[in-house]
Amino acid sequence: MLAKQVKRYASLFGFLAPSLILYTAFLLIPMLGAMYYSITDWNGLNPTYDFVGLTNFVEALKDDPDFLTSLWFTLKYVVFMVVLQNVFALFLAVLIESRTRSKGFFRTLFFMPNMISMIIGAFMWTFIFTQVTTQLAEKTFLTFMDQSWIGDPKFSFFSIIIVSLWNGVGYMMIIYLAGLQGVPQSLKEAAVIDGANAWQ
Repeated sequence: MLAKQVKRYASLFGFLAPSLILYTAFLLIPMLGAMYYSITDWNGLNPTYDFVGLTNFVEALKDDPDFLTSLWFTLKYVVFMVVLQNVFALFLAVLIESRTRSKGFFRTLFFMPNMISMIIGAFMWTFIFTQVTTQLAEKTFLTFMDQSWIGDPKFSFFSIIIVSLWNGVGYMMIIYLAGLQGVPQSLKEAAVIDGANAWQ
């Protein structure tokens, strides 16, 4: 019995090993290395370095205004993305799940940004923010679109949010769809009998 369990877990580890090796080599080891070097005075070039403790973090917080600005920017980005991404993803998931036809088409349509190369997406959105928005402002009443969406710090944050939502909402939508499809049909029928509409 023990030998059978060992064989079973060995086969499972065999399937897991390639991903685990890649994860360790390209994510875990560099992350631990960055944590270690952050408490030294190594500049990335010299072969020698000394341990300095938390001095780097204290200097970053006290003497580097750009660090605090980037920290605030990151915090805003995380809050906006967590809220908006989940709201839009849940909205699309409920909308698609309530349809009786074309579910596969809309799932593919909204998940498509995840399958597009990041380089192609970057070129596409650069064209949109530099050319399409300008043309829209000139030929329609949407004059507010004529902005430097990438170069102006006031608008670049919103540009990043738009692109991140476009790229990430589809993936979250698939997760919500999987959860919605796991709801038993009998529970849905009972809710309809009790007077619940499609959104409820």
